[in-house]
Amino acid sequence: IAIVSGAGSLAETIGAVNTLIVNPDGTLKADNTDWRGFSADLAGHGVTITPDQPCLVLGTGGGARAIVFALRQIDCPAVHERSRLGVSALLFCRVQTLSRSA
Repeated sequence: IAIVSGAGSLAETIGAVNTLIVNPDGTLKADNTDWRGFSADLAGHGVTITPDQPCLVLGTGGGARAIVFALRQIDCPAVHERSRLGVSALLFCRVQTLSRSA
């Protein structure tokens, strides 16, 4: 986005933006909060991921990328995804190199 002066590291890692933050100097910073919402929703419904439980993500857009990131943060053993176009969200989401800093 041309009007954004920077992006948070998670937005860059996930490869999708859903939040714009107005800095004190008036510039905009892009970030992603979808992954936290998904994680909170899982916890709120008592869903836990066990070591023998793979996950399937339908879609590869920005929301799917955030879900893949969230699943990696909770040590999902295997994330499988399906897209109408055959494009992998994992290619866009560089979560393998990110430590659990979020």
